[in-house]
Amino acid sequence: MPKTITVKGVGKVVSPVDYVEISMTITNTDKDYTKACELTDNAYLKLKNTVVRSGFEESSLKTTNYNVHAEYSGSHNAEGKYIKEFVGFNCTHSLKLSFSFSNELLSKAVNALFSSLASPDIDIRFTVENKEKLKAAILRSAAASAKENALTLCEASDVKLGSLLSVTYSDDDMNVYSTTSSRFMANSTDGAVACASLEVNPDDVVTKDTVTFVWEIA
Repeated sequence: MPKTITVKGVGKVVSPVDYVEISMTITNTDKDYTKACELTDNAYLKLKNTVVRSGFEESSLKTTNYNVHAEYSGSHNAEGKYIKEFVGFNCTHSLKLSFSFSNELLSKAVNALFSSLASPDIDIRFTVENKEKLKAAILRSAAASAKENALTLCEASDVKLGSLLSVTYSDDDMNVYSTTSSRFMANSTDGAVACASLEVNPDDVVTKDTVTFVWEIA
């Protein structure tokens, strides 16, 4: 059995933000199932139309989740018995608006969302557009780090680094978002709310990942 050395390579890449993802949820509750869905669907259409009129592509607004469920409330009556009461059907439509980052576009997007009759709460996250390119750069960094450390260890141990025997990588979701984030709450019912121009300088996206390498040594 050959002698081996196992080294973990840690890849790290720091990337400037070039992309924005704004998440929002539209929700309505009504005792009538169809009415609950209609309220949410109409709010979505108004939101989509506002986004398109503001200069964004319709394809930049995507559904991330659509859910309808029965909602109940509970309380105890005078006799102490728990009573479960039907509140209505809750229809929720979760969406994400994505576009290239600039303060001008960000301000335009937030104002568009605030001015829509849908009046959603919005969460803003800063990221990079080409996530696959970022992932590849991290893996290359991890491989270079591991080999450099393996060579150093072999030199210190007076052995030679041989053939690469195996590579182990767990393809878990890596962080691809800046630590900078924002949340805005738009509770207007008349669509008259607007926000000031935004000027933000988000932190870089710092991404790390680990890959395990096994080499033969002699």
